[in-house]
Amino acid sequence: MENEYQPTQHISQQFDVELENIKSQVLKMGALVKKQLRDGLTALLDGDEKLAKKVIKRDNKVNALEVKIDEACTSIIAIRQPAATDLRFVLSLIKTITDFERIGDEAEKLAVSTRNVKEKHISEQEYQYLRSMGDMVIEMLTQTLEVIETLNVDQALEVIKQDQAVNDEYEEFLNFLVSRMKDKPKTIKSGLSISWSARALERIGDHLVNINEYLIYLVNGKDVRHIDLEDLEEILNEE
Repeated sequence: MENEYQPTQHISQQFDVELENIKSQVLKMGALVKKQLRDGLTALLDGDEKLAKKVIKRDNKVNALEVKIDEACTSIIAIRQPAATDLRFVLSLIKTITDFERIGDEAEKLAVSTRNVKEKHISEQEYQYLRSMGDMVIEMLTQTLEVIETLNVDQALEVIKQDQAVNDEYEEFLNFLVSRMKDKPKTIKSGLSISWSARALERIGDHLVNINEYLIYLVNGKDVRHIDLEDLEEILNEE
């Protein structure tokens, strides 16, 4: 499918600079969130409480970037009064940073869980599920940053498709935990603790789907939220 988004040629070069700066700041925020996710997952899997504390402390930087970018976008809307593709560009990035901030919150949850999980002697199989889910969402986030850079709708659709694998893994993990807790009631406490972390990873996948839907809207001008995957593919293939 073709990329329909074409940046407007502005008389004011300063406007172009402002828009490009916002995009750069969003990518910077995304890179920080990716680091938070990687470190939060590592802290959880390795029982590294020192790294967990760093992740928790850095969450303030994620929040500060969201505020800074939001203020820049608000200023552009107020002063430049963008229309058409420019307005879609700004609105899409405002929504994107909201989901990035929430991904940062989920990464912080992984870090917060580090001590509890470490002390509850989680089984290796449970760690394997978390590692698998973590690898999936990190790859989704990596590709999402590429989509922000290139505005490639095909790649955005591929990221959205990948979320189903995350959901499947999450459901399989929950079934495993329920079965284990039935067989060994003593594992109920640890199972509930680790399921909280798995839920955080599943939610990150959902936020990444949101972002890629915003980017499809930016490129094609189509609001594809709340559309199932099969219908979404059909809509995009009509382009």
